[in-house]
Amino acid sequence: MLIQGYAEGIKDGVIESDDIPKSLDIIIDESIRLRDIVNDLMYLTKLETHQEGLKMHKEYLKDIFDECIEKIMPQLNKKKIKINYNGNDAVVKCDRRKLIQAFMNILSNGVRYAKTAIDVETHNHKDHVEIKIKNDGRKFTDEELNNMFERFFKGDEGETGLGLAITKAIVEWHGGTIEAFNTDGGVCFLIKLRIA
Repeated sequence: MLIQGYAEGIKDGVIESDDIPKSLDIIIDESIRLRDIVNDLMYLTKLETHQEGLKMHKEYLKDIFDECIEKIMPQLNKKKIKINYNGNDAVVKCDRRKLIQAFMNILSNGVRYAKTAIDVETHNHKDHVEIKIKNDGRKFTDEELNNMFERFFKGDEGETGLGLAITKAIVEWHGGTIEAFNTDGGVCFLIKLRIA
């Protein structure tokens, strides 16, 4: 609607010449947003239908989180949010690039909602590793808990509503599981992956 409205306003001469550059910027920004939604939707469909190949290698989980933390550090610094990583290292067989994308989606949500901290914990079990990504932000509503991994479901301040659906598809394609729940101090995402 924004794109159509501004384009028609320019075409019909309703928007004054001084405001045209700003209107064109809005049209460009909205076009980019729509392109990103379409690309994410196509990627999610490929993941769900296994058309997107996995390049599986043995990787240290701590190395993957180190890379994620490095990538997200500017956002953490900007919002003055601390991040802590604790746990035993585990080796998982994974597509590193895709697993990083899954973790980054959760960490980005954490930055959006956390008050002061994000905590990442890993716990090794006999045949799998549990990964807890917690933040001290507001608790999930019942609606969010029931729908957060569904396509196009957006919580407060959400963007496209596809990030967590993509995360779930990636985790499940790796033979893992993901769930989310409230904690005494905020919220937690729990991921289980097989140990290599």
